[in-house]
Amino acid sequence: MLISFSLLGKYLEVLAKVWNVKKSVHLVQGTLHPDVIKPCPLPGSGRTHSHAIKSHHNVGGLPKDMKLKLIEPLKLLFMDEVRELWRILNVPQAFLQRHPFPRPGLVERVLGDVTEKIPWIFNARLMRFSSNQPKMLENGSFWALR
Repeated sequence: MLISFSLLGKYLEVLAKVWNVKKSVHLVQGTLHPDVIKPCPLPGSGRTHSHAIKSHHNVGGLPKDMKLKLIEPLKLLFMDEVRELWRILNVPQAFLQRHPFPRPGLVERVLGDVTEKIPWIFNARLMRFSSNQPKMLENGSFWALR
C-alpha cells in the first residue's frame, strides 16, 4: 500500500496546490471483480488465502479519511464482460485485445463535476490514444511503434 498512499498523497497535494481544488473530488478506478474476490488457497496448503493471485492490487487499501469519492463502475464485472461492454461502446479492436498491465497506465483525470459528458470526454481521449498505438495484426500480434 506504500505506493498507493504515496501516489494518492501526491495527487491530493497537486490538486490542492496547482489546481486549487478544495472540494470533494471523485476517484474513478477500473477495479474488476477478480480484483476483489478473495482467492481460495490450494487444498491442504495450510494457507488462509492465495499468495499468487491478485496480490498486487490495491483493493481496499485507500485511507478511510481520504477526501476522494471512490467510484468503481466495473467492480462487479469480469474481463470478458468488460470487453463485451467495450464492443457495444465501439472501442477499437486493438484496445479490446491488449494485455493488461499492473500499473495505472490508463489513468484519466477529469477536474470538475462528474456529469453525463465525462464518458464522452474519456471516449474522445481513448480514441486519440488508440489511434497512436500499434496496429493489431490478424494473428493478434502488434506492429512496433517507430
